[in-house]
Amino acid sequence: MRILILSDDFPPISFGGAGIAAYRLTNELQARGHEVEVFSTVQSKALAGQSDYGGLLTHFYYCNYKHCLSGWVSLYNPQILRSLEYKIKTFQPDVVHAHNIHYYISYGALRLAKKYCNRVFLTAHDTNIFYPDKFNEYIDRSNLAIPTTVNYKLTPILKLKVIKKTFNPFRLLIIKYYLKSANKIFAVSDKLTQALEQNSITNVETIYNGVPLNDNFNNIDAKNIQVYFSQEDRENLVKRLGAGGEVKNSDGDYLLVVDANLGAFKSDVAVKKNIYYFVTKNSNSLQASLRLSYRHEGAFDWRTTRYRSYTRVYAPLGSKFVSLQGLDESTRDLKVVDDKGLNKTVFGFFLTVEPGTDREIVLDYQLPDNIYKLTTPYQLLVQNQAGNRIESLNINFQDYNKPAQVWASDLKTDKTFTVK
Repeated sequence: MRILILSDDFPPISFGGAGIAAYRLTNELQARGHEVEVFSTVQSKALAGQSDYGGLLTHFYYCNYKHCLSGWVSLYNPQILRSLEYKIKTFQPDVVHAHNIHYYISYGALRLAKKYCNRVFLTAHDTNIFYPDKFNEYIDRSNLAIPTTVNYKLTPILKLKVIKKTFNPFRLLIIKYYLKSANKIFAVSDKLTQALEQNSITNVETIYNGVPLNDNFNNIDAKNIQVYFSQEDRENLVKRLGAGGEVKNSDGDYLLVVDANLGAFKSDVAVKKNIYYFVTKNSNSLQASLRLSYRHEGAFDWRTTRYRSYTRVYAPLGSKFVSLQGLDESTRDLKVVDDKGLNKTVFGFFLTVEPGTDREIVLDYQLPDNIYKLTTPYQLLVQNQAGNRIESLNINFQDYNKPAQVWASDLKTDKTFTVK
């Protein structure tokens, strides 16, 4: 079959959750012998065009508009729908499967697709169909116990909030009209299906998103799968399998860099990160210099903004702070804490990276004497942060009067480096 996938964002331009889910599905459909193409959008004219990332033919069309117009343009975007109509006419798909189309491609794509194709489907990855924002209003903040039942139905006050946000009192009515063109709406969880149905979105079936189950141990190593049990025996088993995601102990050197997105929308997907770690052994100590490189390739739009992170660097317990460069002292909010529970010294600081700019941060510290005095060869454990994409990890160990040892690697899983 010919299958056309619609998604506002898609790799390699964007690595948002819905885009990645659509990418994995598209890959599998193509592997099973179907002819698949992808219709997506970009917010920079320079990025528009075709891509064959991962062997998938993806067409990226430029689209950008003022956010204040989203209440209307997200329903029917003539600029994009003209291009989509041409693509449907030329590709002649047997199936059109839409994913996140709620901002650029627009819900009008469903009716347009139905005009030329009998089988049209929509996968809802979130609650945007009935609530165009992060939906957490159903949470009772005065009682944070897990409820047995949840009421996701929008109250009249929330409906007014939606109207105020979108400047469109007819938004949900228009979306429901376009949803009639879908043969079936898929939701990625039972709770999402429940939320949609409570807000009068019908014809919904749950099909779960998830990581490929035929590759479980690789997913465990990459921390795509993490498991926790309150029962001690089960939790110990999880840790033996390596699925606990815990901060590990190490007899030698240790490094973990944790970025925390603070109100930066989905800017993580637009920020390229590289780690450079230099260790110098002199006559009486081990000096560490960590260089963190951030490059923000996004823009100021609904999806990305300036990147804000409170970043923590975990080092062996007893490490001594020397200096921090690349950040304004008045805003960096530097803290150094000895976390004896984790057996780590933690260096924390706040950073921002403006769209279209680079930022380099250099943290210097002295490693504890017990690591310097080890009689065994120098060894470094670097743990990866779950969900964080690092372009490259670069390690340089310099022992006085000896040639430097250098490693270059990815950081998809935890890595161990040993001086020979």
